[in-house]
Amino acid sequence: MKRNVVLICLDTVRKDYFDRFAPRLSAAANVSYEQCRTASAWSTPSHASMLTGTLPHEHGVHTHNRDFSTLAREDTVIGDLTREGYAALGVSANLFVGPRYGFDTLFDRFTPVTPDVVFQDAWEPLDVEGTGVRRGLNYVRAARDRNQLGKYTANVAAHRVNQILKRLPVSFQDKGGAAVSREALGQIRETEGPFVQFVNFMDAHQPHHPFRGIDDSLHAVPRGWTSADDFYRVKWDINREGRVEENREFLDRFEQLYGASVEYLDRLVVDFIDQVRAETDGNTTFVVTADHGENLGGAADGYLFEHTSSLSEGLLHVPCVVVDAPTDDERVVTETVSHLQLRELLVGLARGELPDISRDRIAAEVVGLSPGTVDLTADEEAYFDRMLRAVYEGDRKYVWDSQGNALAYRLDCERPSWQELTEEDVRPPEWASAFFPGDITTAKERARDGASEGRETVDSFAEARLRDLGYL
Repeated sequence: MKRNVVLICLDTVRKDYFDRFAPRLSAAANVSYEQCRTASAWSTPSHASMLTGTLPHEHGVHTHNRDFSTLAREDTVIGDLTREGYAALGVSANLFVGPRYGFDTLFDRFTPVTPDVVFQDAWEPLDVEGTGVRRGLNYVRAARDRNQLGKYTANVAAHRVNQILKRLPVSFQDKGGAAVSREALGQIRETEGPFVQFVNFMDAHQPHHPFRGIDDSLHAVPRGWTSADDFYRVKWDINREGRVEENREFLDRFEQLYGASVEYLDRLVVDFIDQVRAETDGNTTFVVTADHGENLGGAADGYLFEHTSSLSEGLLHVPCVVVDAPTDDERVVTETVSHLQLRELLVGLARGELPDISRDRIAAEVVGLSPGTVDLTADEEAYFDRMLRAVYEGDRKYVWDSQGNALAYRLDCERPSWQELTEEDVRPPEWASAFFPGDITTAKERARDGASEGRETVDSFAEARLRDLGYL
């Protein structure tokens, strides 16, 4: 009998914080990959690698091309399973992993989730022209043509009200997690036959603020504080100028709420899994991982903050557990695994198998600067927009970039999300060329020269969401 497979992405959750704040998911899993690394450092390229099993320079979805519709479904795990008769379902609260950037084209049914609205099926932007009153009238006509005028009107009103409520000392709203669970369950209830489902939860992503859903015993952050107020300044204060101690209070509050948000996700996702189990008679396997982690300004993060221009362990070392895997015993896999093998894992699980996805050597790559910049000098822009590559072998990690820097790090399997710089000006190992044929500088120039102009225009609602997430 074919097994349903659900791939759950806990957006921006690093491994050490998962181990501390997600005990329920850890207990529910019967397989845990302790040394899992993502293939890239921010959402767009990482999600493409998760689905294709290839690095960003191969699949071509990265800083300079954020359009997932350039991927062919048959070249992804979604295509692998739909060829075997599976329905492909998707739900995402990540704006970059949704219809605005073509991610929905990979699925039979896809629901984007926006935390600020009531009806998720009446929210994606209506293609209307004009400005001011004219645009508003065109918007009403387009909504009426869809027979959803009431829903679109309610959503616009709810969005505006929620933007106001975010400024109040007490927030009752999560970052879409409850709506994601609800929409994902709705998709499953309406699907006959086996399915593969992708689900993205954004609740560990910035902005962080105290809200009624998180456990207050896990933080001492004042009501009314939000990381959104100062996030952009702090991010570049630290990343450009190294001002970690000057921003210590912000970082401490950010970390407390980050951990509390992971714990909130732990409760939310376990409840979601239990509901799916009940509705699918236990014939569903869940893979829980993260697209990347987060730099939090510590020494092991290179004193960097957020997920910009880095291949640190804080970004690359992510959780990966399997709940209800087709095995009679519990397994803790301590060998290194990569998101490049997720495609193989998901297909195996669907067939009732648990393939060995461990590898002696793995690789990761970031092609350029993730969204969300300030006015950088020419030298700063060249640095932060550089291409970085990393390879792993045992407890050694090598990182080099398109500016000629090359570093070696020591890892410790007992210390998740940790690394220690051991050497500088290190030549990348010869075997790394198997992952990265060609020169890194040439590869960066080729990626930039082939930049896509598509899917970069967003409406005012999406602009507000990007600003919330720290990208504007």
